[in-house]
Amino acid sequence: MFIDYLTVMIVGLSVTSFSAAIFLFKGNLESKSFVPLFSGLGLLFLLTSIDTLWHWPLPGSFNISFGEPAFMLALILLSYAFALHFGYPLKQLGVFNIVAGFIVTLIGVRIYDLHFTKEPALSASGYILMGISSLLLGISFYLKEALAKMIQRLVGLLCLIAGCIWLLTVSGSYWVHMEKFSKWTPAATLSAPTQTAEKTSNKAEEKPVK
Repeated sequence: MFIDYLTVMIVGLSVTSFSAAIFLFKGNLESKSFVPLFSGLGLLFLLTSIDTLWHWPLPGSFNISFGEPAFMLALILLSYAFALHFGYPLKQLGVFNIVAGFIVTLIGVRIYDLHFTKEPALSASGYILMGISSLLLGISFYLKEALAKMIQRLVGLLCLIAGCIWLLTVSGSYWVHMEKFSKWTPAATLSAPTQTAEKTSNKAEEKPVK
């Protein structure tokens, strides 16, 4: 059965971006208060991305451009939640941030190049901002504290902008989907009356055996 949960994933992107902005603006990168939020978001992206990559419910390479970044984001969020909960330094996750950020930025550029989605510039901007944010955050972990703090504040600002972009994107998506799928019916529901009619017809044609 076809299930379009892309809007839920975009909501997750918006929440993640705003959460990252707050996390970085607060300046305490050891705060355990973000563990439940990061864990929940990580679980959301893990479930939706695995299904996207396994079943390919979206058209063509949309499954790659949405599924694979979501899977990487799930691992990053869950890794952050784990590290914060057990008191491990986030510096060890810097390489993951850098590599994932580069890939997401590349995908964002390619989305604009191929004119994916109905608003390619908006979607590409969200990807590129999140990709650059991840890249810079990863780099900041290996710099001196004063410079690192300044870069992390900049990353927080970029995440705030990305969150607004994703919120704008998902608002338009919900507005369109509510109309687009208003008359959509699962295939099983459609076939049920036909199957019932066929059974009734078959029974009518059967003659009692004497």
